[in-house]
Formats: sequence, C-alpha cells, structure tokens
Amino acid sequence: PPDNSILSKIAYSVMLEINNSYYQYELSNDYEFQLLKYNIGGKYDWHSDYGVSPKRGVYRKLSMTIQLSDPSEYEGGELEIVDYYNRTHIFPKEKGMFIVFDSRIPHRVCPVTNGTRMSLVGWANGPKLR
Repeated sequence: PPDNSILSKIAYSVMLEINNSYYQYELSNDYEFQLLKYNIGGKYDWHSDYGVSPKRGVYRKLSMTIQLSDPSEYEGGELEIVDYYNRTHIFPKEKGMFIVFDSRIPHRVCPVTNGTRMSLVGWANGPKLR
C-alpha cells in the first residue's frame, strides 16, 4: 500500500508506540509494508526478518502483521512464532489482530487449506543492532 494509505499510517503509528514502550530500538523513519494474499496452499516457511531489508543501510528490527480477513473466510494460515524461550505460539486469527514482534524471532504462516487469507505485514527499520 502507498505510504499515505490509512493502513500504512495506522501501522506506522502502532509500531512506533510499541517500540517506544517495549523495545526502545534506534529506528530510522524508514518503514516497509506489503499486502499479502494467501490462497489455498499459500504459506511462508520458518524465517526471521532481521537484516533482510532491500533498502541499503537499514535493518529490519520490528516486524508486524495485521489480520485483514475474517477467520470464517479461510482455514489454516495460522501465524506461529518461537519466543526467546523456544516456545511456539499460535496467534488468534481475528480480523484486525495486530501483532508486533522482534524481527529476530523465527515465525511462519501455516498453509491455507481453504479460502483466502489477507494480511498487511510491515517492518520498522534502523541501523544495525550493536
């Protein structure tokens, strides 16, 4: 979505507030957003986002997902993360669910088995962690 879209503005505002309250990472004013559509069989295997920004000189520090589909519109497609204690968490699929997490955390989207899953994902960037 364009930088001036309502989704981008909301995501930017929430990620900034979460960072200030919990992480206190040094961030640049450089955010990335993507609108994702997962059809049947769509998934994203285990990965972490830290350091993979296509923009030179900045690193992804915070990752976020906003659930845009109603859970009745699809099956599967759960977002799972592994926390700092190696515990796996599955997040609720409620429409509007907004999740922000450290970009170093492993996560995945399980395969969609029926319907279509839509989400907005994004990253707050900044200089390399020290």
